[in-house]
Amino acid sequence: MRLVKWLLVTLLAAGPVAAQPAPPQAAANEDPGEVVARVRFERAVRAELEGRREEAIREAQACIEAKPDGRFAT
Repeated sequence: MRLVKWLLVTLLAAGPVAAQPAPPQAAANEDPGEVVARVRFERAVRAELEGRREEAIREAQACIEAKPDGRFAT
């Protein structure tokens, strides 16, 4: 019985740690500025879909500032 309780406590404690998203990785053809722009673009899209319009606008502007001539600036 103690073993079962210990396993449950361990699994419940490890759940949030394992659920953390991995940091963004660069694609083979991306430089660091493009990675920042892509992450900002993804944040802007997510904020817009979740109804946080002001945050979406801030993230979109930060995306354009990170890479003004990049693929996400159009």
